[in-house]
Amino acid sequence: MNYVGEVAELFRSRCGYTKILGATDYTIIAEWEKQQIPFAVVASTIHEIFDRLTADEPTIDSISYFQETVKQNFRAWLQSGEIRA
Repeated sequence: MNYVGEVAELFRSRCGYTKILGATDYTIIAEWEKQQIPFAVVASTIHEIFDRLTADEPTIDSISYFQETVKQNFRAWLQSGEIRA
């Protein structure tokens, strides 16, 4: 599976229901790939945010919900000096 497919599948699996991603969602994921944001950074961000959700919070229905946090976590990852895979 490719980067876009892996991110989409992870997001769908964490939603807890069958979620159909829209064109904007796929565009965001493709942009992360173009920016060479590692899958591990995106995946950990998705897990981190879903793990913090409570039952009272609204359902996340778009990958755009993660956009800013992915960027922040990527900047932190770059500053940490981890070797790119």
